[in-house]
Amino acid sequence: SHYPNRKSVNSSIHGRIANIPGRLCGYGERWDGETCVLWCEGLVQQSTVFGEDLHLLRRIEATVGGNGFTVHDRVINHGFYRTPHMLLYHINVGYPVLDEGSLYLAPVKNTIWASHADALQAQRVGYLTQPGPQENLLEQVFEHEMCADEAGKIPVALINPNFDGGSRHGPGLGLLVEVNQSEFPCHFQWQNYQQGLYTMGIEPCTN
Repeated sequence: SHYPNRKSVNSSIHGRIANIPGRLCGYGERWDGETCVLWCEGLVQQSTVFGEDLHLLRRIEATVGGNGFTVHDRVINHGFYRTPHMLLYHINVGYPVLDEGSLYLAPVKNTIWASHADALQAQRVGYLTQPGPQENLLEQVFEHEMCADEAGKIPVALINPNFDGGSRHGPGLGLLVEVNQSEFPCHFQWQNYQQGLYTMGIEPCTN
């Protein structure tokens, strides 16, 4: 804040941007030879008097017939002051990708922090193999230091090898998230395995 009479600013758990409606800026198709790519763009503006004026421009693209999509976000500072900010993506995965025995697969170099460090042994839930829904299990957050591949990418996946009767060579089911290490060097893993709230978050982050 650049207003001396306001010493601090309070925000909700996910910041003010989480409750600001987005505006659709455009959508359409693009052809790369025989390949059709669908796209859409939207804008969220977080602005306040005596404070920040940040615009988040998001573009989502998906290839017709493909099994993935890309998200490209750009933060534009429309204000008159340097404004530090943080990007953290909550990619929350539930059943059936998340199930008892699902595996968190990532190039974890080191686990440098856990929100529940004092309760690790009591809760008996680690980060690699996921349990089924639990009763009275508090949420858990791990921060992992990751290794990038030769292209500078960090792949993080949640795999259910038992989906649809899967075996070692069976179908299974999974979700893969890939980010650039230069843009998202930090990674959090959120586990919320209480009954009725069963989900795991893959959370690449800038800070």
